[in-house]
Amino acid sequence: MSVTHIVLFAYKPETTKEEIKEVREKFLALQQQCKTADNGPLVQSFHAGSNNSTEGLSGKINDAFVMTFASKEDRDYYNEKDQAHKEFKDFVLPKLIPPEARIVDFTPGVFE
Repeated sequence: MSVTHIVLFAYKPETTKEEIKEVREKFLALQQQCKTADNGPLVQSFHAGSNNSTEGLSGKINDAFVMTFASKEDRDYYNEKDQAHKEFKDFVLPKLIPPEARIVDFTPGVFE
């Protein structure tokens, strides 16, 4: 079963517009860079954009990224072994407000 991976970024105030642009470009590039162990595409779909909610419940979230993986195994490979993802995390984490940035994964239609 597929896994939806939602990533919400809140940037530190000192993160520049140029750095945010670079974060977005590098994150979007992961769709092509991240490969399965047998060199197939790891990310099935990828959607992203800036927060434009008017509900007043998004806190300091600036950007949202939504990825779909074919399986939990592919998601786990991405999180634990994929070198491009590891390098991206090292690049982006210093630019984020840790308690505000969020990552949520779910399997569509599965409630536990």
